[in-house]
Amino acid sequence: MKIRNHLVLLVGAVLLPVLVFAAVLTWLFWLQQSANFDQRYLDRVRSVRLALDTEIEASIRVLQALEITSEIDSLDLSDFAGKARRVLLSQPSWSAIVLADSSGKWLLEVGREKDSLVRGAVDSNTFTRVTATRAPAVSGLVRLPDEGT
Repeated sequence: MKIRNHLVLLVGAVLLPVLVFAAVLTWLFWLQQSANFDQRYLDRVRSVRLALDTEIEASIRVLQALEITSEIDSLDLSDFAGKARRVLLSQPSWSAIVLADSSGKWLLEVGREKDSLVRGAVDSNTFTRVTATRAPAVSGLVRLPDEGT
């Protein structure tokens, strides 16, 4: 066997374990980074969920402060509208407050701008559930009705 063949075998015998070791370390590093990414993603999802839950609970508490204790027929709508406007001013993420009877008829609507109201954008399943249970509920996303398109 020539010396060139011995050198090639020697280099291969030295490099092969190093390459295998590097490949194993790279694979382990990849697994660790993937696990870290998954953990950071779950932490962000938990944070967003907590923020949303806090916002929803705060909104429900504000709306419960507006709770109507009398019959809706004997309610002073102008007084309620004044309260609703004050509440709406304190809630920058809200666009409107709507008062409806149990049949779904809108009795009062208070919005930031008249054309920003979302008439017709009601989740009927959630509305039915709220009127049946008389408990707060959060609907899914509601698609706004197409206007002029």
